[in-house]
Amino acid sequence: MQNTLLSIIIISHNQRSELKRCIDSVLAQLIPFEYEIILSDDRSSDGTYELAQEYERQYPRVIQATQCNSDECNPAMTSDRAGYNRLNGLKFTRGDYLVHIDGDDFFIGNDCLKRQVEMLEKHPECNICCQRYISRNEGQSVEEADSVFTAEMFSNRIISIDEFIRTVPYIHNSACCMRRSALRKESVFFYQYDDVDITFQYIGKGKVALIDSCGFVYTRYNQGTASHFEKTDQKILWTLPVLEALVAPQCTGSFFRYGINDILDLINYARKKVQLQKQSLKFLFRLDAFVLKSFDNNFSPKKMIRLNVARLWIRIMIKLGIDGNWSYKLLYRLIIKWSIPNDVVMSRLI
Repeated sequence: MQNTLLSIIIISHNQRSELKRCIDSVLAQLIPFEYEIILSDDRSSDGTYELAQEYERQYPRVIQATQCNSDECNPAMTSDRAGYNRLNGLKFTRGDYLVHIDGDDFFIGNDCLKRQVEMLEKHPECNICCQRYISRNEGQSVEEADSVFTAEMFSNRIISIDEFIRTVPYIHNSACCMRRSALRKESVFFYQYDDVDITFQYIGKGKVALIDSCGFVYTRYNQGTASHFEKTDQKILWTLPVLEALVAPQCTGSFFRYGINDILDLINYARKKVQLQKQSLKFLFRLDAFVLKSFDNNFSPKKMIRLNVARLWIRIMIKLGIDGNWSYKLLYRLIIKWSIPNDVVMSRLI
């Protein structure tokens, strides 16, 4: 029996009708090698898991159904639950390559997964292969929706991580196929195994492959995760240059280079002692980053000095056009991790 080459993880929660469409779209793919589908359901009560079990009985060599309870992860937001569910599915995978997809999304065409795996097989220097995708609103047809990114941008080419972060950093992870061996297990934690975070946990230090396919359809809902937060909370929670630097510290220079103004905004919010919702604070305080934990509003003189120095350093970098790796390493120490012995040392850094 051949080794499993591709593992497709589909997660669900009370999505019986949508899950059927998703599974059928995967089964319609022309995949000329061994693959598996892992159906991971999170405590559904509408028959979703029972549907997954029906598919498992119908396709026992390809499909495996499993269930988890994301209440166990003490979630702060929906993305925590999704991450916990994905990691449950990941435990059962055997493939050399991984694709994650939500139960309410689906594929069109029949060769995008095949082409992504073939691209990664051909280019061992790449850990991820991405395709374009269609983003549609709830109830909107695929024909009415627009594709994300242009065909010219995704023209069967290999790009550096720096170019990826500069041009297509926040591509939906389900449009990506990832090399399993690139994942550092010690870097995985459930509240950061969702969408963009997944991409950068696999990206490593290699390059990124792009193919001129548009075979994935992402569905946007009116009541998504972001709709539950105030606008200020959203801006702070999705300061991705900081969040992704925690996931992929080897890419910190690129994250900071192209997101320097977002980081400056984040520091200013912290300095102004902006009040956040309880669930926002719960999420931020679990992340090991000084600037994020600063939103506890328990300000000491040392903490305010550190924020002010970080703000000053960013303004100097922008004004003087400073762009060396050392400058981003210093910024990383200022806003992410650094044990400061006293205020004097901090005040003399710049």
